[in-house]
Amino acid sequence: MAMRLNSSSLQGMSLTPLTNDRPDQDPGLPPAGARIEVVTIASLGPSEWEAWDAFVGSSPNLSSPFFQSGYCRIAGEIAPRAKVAVIHRGGRIEAFVPFQRRGREIQPLAAPLTDYHGPVAALGTRVDLTAVMRAAKAGSFRFTGLCSAGAQPLHGFTRRTMVADLSRGYPAYEQERLAAHKKYFRDKERAARSLVRDHGDVQYNLDDPEAFDWLLAHKRSQYRATGQHDIFACGWTVELLQRLLLEKSSPTRGRIATMRIAGELVAAEYSLLADARLHFWFPAYSAAFRQYSPGVLLTLQTLRLASLEGLASADFGTDGEAYKKYFAEPTHSVLEGVLPTGMSAATLISRLPPGLGAGLSRLERKAGRRWGLITACEPHWPGVAGAAASALGDIARRRLTPGSA
Repeated sequence: MAMRLNSSSLQGMSLTPLTNDRPDQDPGLPPAGARIEVVTIASLGPSEWEAWDAFVGSSPNLSSPFFQSGYCRIAGEIAPRAKVAVIHRGGRIEAFVPFQRRGREIQPLAAPLTDYHGPVAALGTRVDLTAVMRAAKAGSFRFTGLCSAGAQPLHGFTRRTMVADLSRGYPAYEQERLAAHKKYFRDKERAARSLVRDHGDVQYNLDDPEAFDWLLAHKRSQYRATGQHDIFACGWTVELLQRLLLEKSSPTRGRIATMRIAGELVAAEYSLLADARLHFWFPAYSAAFRQYSPGVLLTLQTLRLASLEGLASADFGTDGEAYKKYFAEPTHSVLEGVLPTGMSAATLISRLPPGLGAGLSRLERKAGRRWGLITACEPHWPGVAGAAASALGDIARRRLTPGSA
């Protein structure tokens, strides 16, 4: 869906490796007689995918595009060392736990791209992730957005998902956001009018796959400028995003919304779409237009056009970035942490004096996230070592450079 705006139309607008592809010979036996087999995702047959889809359809906790079979099939083909633990009980499948292997650690399937993850099971089913780890012969399980409703109680850092409710239509959503953040959105209305005044007509497109290379280049430049790990340097992450864009007829697919002026790209955002739910994923905008808040204007128009398509919600991912509070409300809780704990860093920190514990907690989370990004992207040790050395070098440069962040 495309849209053109001019000054008149703006009036009133508010804006690690498993080498055997067969089931593990020693599947592991969790409590109560369940049986776990670890297989490649590509080896799942029609009956398994039917069970998968039934689980997703039965549980609102699994409504995110990241749990859909369409996403997990493709991620399972492309993410290095992707596997799935299939839990059987009483002659039937009780749950699936997709993951990827990195050394002796298991991580969410297609991490670091997959924002939400966890067991795929019927509503109310509890899955023992330590039993899954034993079956996968893993020493640890790193999770970053674990939907804990499908797993045994775990300790970790709690984060909240930020979701925009479009189920009552865009006008109702707009009215609600204006009531809560009037000054913010009035400022964006003025920015939109200024953009048209200074540069002419603005074109918005909800599905613009030709913008992929531009978006990727801007994201990678942003990672370099901010000292973040470039999650697209490893190659397979780019391949996954490209493949999802090709799924034109699938209920689960990638889509890029764009803002252009006279054909020139000003902003773009890659989102993951599944049925009536949109998940904002990778935004980028041209620094030359920063004064007009192009990313915000594109987000508002994406929400508006998506609502006209019948989408019921738009997920902004987990909290953390301050801007999300203007568009969305906190909904579900997800967990970030590592199993097994023994005495985990989080547990140890919690027992320290409050001031010291809080400081170490922030450091532990930051270091853990950086290491998790590197190992998720790089399936082989040379790549991990190179990325880690680059990260350390960047940290050293920033400490030695006056005024650096």
